Amino acid sequence: TTWIPPAEGTFYVKLTVWDKAGNIAETIKRISWGQLSSITGIYKDHEIFSPNGDGVKDTVNIHYTVTDPSHLEFTIVDMQYILIRTFQRDYTEPGEDFITWDGQDESGSVVPDGKYKITVSGFEFFVEIDNTPPNANLALSSIKTQMRQEGSQSVADYYYVDMTGLAYDQNLKSWVVEAGEGDNPQEWNQVTR
Repeated sequence: TTWIPPAEGTFYVKLTVWDKAGNIAETIKRISWGQLSSITGIYKDHEIFSPNGDGVKDTVNIHYTVTDPSHLEFTIVDMQYILIRTFQRDYTEPGEDFITWDGQDESGSVVPDGKYKITVSGFEFFVEIDNTPPNANLALSSIKTQMRQEGSQSVADYYYVDMTGLAYDQNLKSWVVEAGEGDNPQEWNQVTR
């Protein structure tokens, strides 16, 4: 369906859905109609991040350009629309800037894994926090021997082990199996990917 706002301004549009069992779901979207935004060029640098302190994707940055003097309020909510954190910025002149969210709420606690919505001036961004490491398991059989016939005798041709592995994560990117020699391998060689 199509809806045209009755005048310039900021409006909220709400969709409410009921099922036959009496369950209700709502979604709300904000629209600014007939007004120019004082923020443009907005983008985030990660879809998924893990604020676990390991130095890899510990934060997400929202980059933007301010076109006019303005007050910006960035709000972060969880999927139940519970307010997690707010960032406020005031600008007296145009320029580029960014905010950094470290996955913490207003009290400084890291929020649970899940999806979060970041909004500013009618723009919405979704990010996901994933602090749960992948599930990895490797099982090796006992050493087996491949035999070959040399005349009337069976001779060991080579030795091997069977490997069974598990690599699972909701956001799995890649995996690799490597082998190294000795009790504390200094060099690892790729077996398979």
